[in-house]
Amino acid sequence: MSDITWQEFFDMVLLEANKGDTLKDVIPGKVFQAVRSLEQNWSYKWNEKLLEFQIDQTLDNPNILELPEDFKSVITLNISTSDFSSCMDSLQALDPESFALSGGGSDAWGYWIQNVRWLWLPNGIQDKTRGFLWYNAFTLKSEMVGERTSPILKYGQEALLGLTMQNLAAFCREPAWRELYGPLTELGIKTLHVAEAELRRATDTGTLGGLDG
Repeated sequence: MSDITWQEFFDMVLLEANKGDTLKDVIPGKVFQAVRSLEQNWSYKWNEKLLEFQIDQTLDNPNILELPEDFKSVITLNISTSDFSSCMDSLQALDPESFALSGGGSDAWGYWIQNVRWLWLPNGIQDKTRGFLWYNAFTLKSEMVGERTSPILKYGQEALLGLTMQNLAAFCREPAWRELYGPLTELGIKTLHVAEAELRRATDTGTLGGLDG
């Protein structure tokens, strides 16, 4: 059986609220509010992404990497001048004071994130240097449509339902929903975190090559 889609979840909330079709246009926004609340407080394994880049010194700002719209936080930033075949550097986050912004970079060997939009790389980085940025991502509202699905629907359906109903409480003039759906939200978040822990444990202990005979 396929995973639940966003539209199916919106319909589930509509049925749960039992307010007719008056909430159809409101529910997607309240669900997004619930998703963002969860993802602001925790970073989930399924939201980890990889961004590959290469330094081009012919550009006006070769040391500045524009971050994706769904960027939340850095996991690891690695660069290599040998295409990762013989050497690699892992860059660490630095304070903005370490970067001479007016000079277009710095001799500091690390990175700095400006306004969660741009990532400043070291001034001495060589042309054609390749980089891999592993980062935690947010779910974008534009992704929560129609027949699309998401791991958070698979692992956190109860948490999303409880939070969404609590988010709807004021709009629907149902203040009791805040308390009524509290236990579902709490249980759903615990379930969500069990799934998250299991996925991380599988990643930490997994090996390739099959089973030993």
